[in-house]
Formats: sequence, C-alpha cells, structure tokens
Amino acid sequence: MEEEIMDPAVDHISKLAVPVLQKILSSFLAKDVAQLNTLSKSLNSAWTTLSYLNFGYKFFYHQGDDDQWILAENITDLANRQNQKISIQKLWLTLPSSHWSSYIHGWINTLVSLNIKELILSVDTPNDGYNMILPEAIFAAKELNVLNLQGFKLELPHNNGIKYSSLRVLHLSKALLSEHFIRAVCESCSGLEDLKLNECHGLASLQIGGTSLSKLRSVWLDCLYDLHMYG
Repeated sequence: MEEEIMDPAVDHISKLAVPVLQKILSSFLAKDVAQLNTLSKSLNSAWTTLSYLNFGYKFFYHQGDDDQWILAENITDLANRQNQKISIQKLWLTLPSSHWSSYIHGWINTLVSLNIKELILSVDTPNDGYNMILPEAIFAAKELNVLNLQGFKLELPHNNGIKYSSLRVLHLSKALLSEHFIRAVCESCSGLEDLKLNECHGLASLQIGGTSLSKLRSVWLDCLYDLHMYG
C-alpha cells in the first residue's frame, strides 16, 4: 500500500523541470540529497549538475568509542562536476578538526578550478591554537565573490599573489592573522563591500582605506584596539 502512495509522488517530482528540482535540492544537505536522488532519474540528474553544495557537518560522522571522524560522503561529487565543467556557485563545509587538512588542500584546488563563487568553510578550533593553515590555492580564486572562513591560520602566499578581483564579502572569525595579511587582501580587492573580523587573533590595529576600498560599505571589527580608516 505504501508503494502505491509513493509512486504518484515520485512521478510528480519526475515531471518537474531540472532548474526547479535544483532550486529545491539546494536547500538540502548533500548527504540527504544523496539519499533522495535514488527516487528518480530526474532527481539524480538535478543533483549531479547542482552548483550549490551544502555539506555542513554531515560530510563527516562520528562512530564508536575510538574518537575517530569518518567521511560520510566522498568528494567524487566535486570531481564529477569538474569533469562536466560545472561551475560551483556555493559550497558550505564544516570540518570537525584540523586533522583533515590533507583533504582540504585537494578540495580547494578543485573548487578553484570549478570557479567557486561563494565559499563558507569552518574548522573547529582546538584549545591549543589554530593549527590549520588555509591552502594557498584559494588566493587564486578569481571568480570568488564571498569568502567566509572560521578557525584558520591565514598567511600570505609565498609569491604574495592574491587574485581576489571579484571578492565582495570577506568574513573571518576565530582566525589567526596579521595586519599585513589584511592590508594585502584589501589592496587586491577593489570591489570589497563587506568586511567582518570576529574574534580574530594576532591583529591589534589596522589601517585601511584609499581608492582600493572605494566600494566598502560595511565594516565589523571585533577585538581590535585601534582602527584607522582613510579615504
């Protein structure tokens, strides 16, 4: 009886246009979508071409008493989109600890190649400091519009090459950084409109401004002793 009730619903979903299905699926966590897409070919097609990927915390799960985090999904979803040349509009991912840094480097390289537009990436910060350094590859993301990071140690790339020509929103929280880093980022982001630093360490004062930040409209700087903005 349950199958008779479910079949019409599946048929109805299957008749929806792929863009409509993608809009619906973009509100789900990736792990949940992976279970749903087995219902119909149209759902699976919408998912495999979806450019909004929300992994959240469910990219990992915790199992047993051995305190081990295990991948609940693999990253082939990104690789598949890379093969299909599908640009990623948005990705949200939270890591349980810095022990996954080796995975992050590969994912960032893939995201940059997929022309990521919005990246929300956070890592739980340990009590002994911030020991995950943000991979340098992210500084080459020319199409990036929104960058929201939490819990990382932020350092300038060795060649000082920051190519955030499209960045409009920069939110950093619980990060370890320096004034030199922030100034270098600001100087490379002529289109920056929204800057937020929350509970960041290593930054006591900041001087920002000039023609390079002519579009800056919103500034939120927490735990900063001295701020000087000039036009």
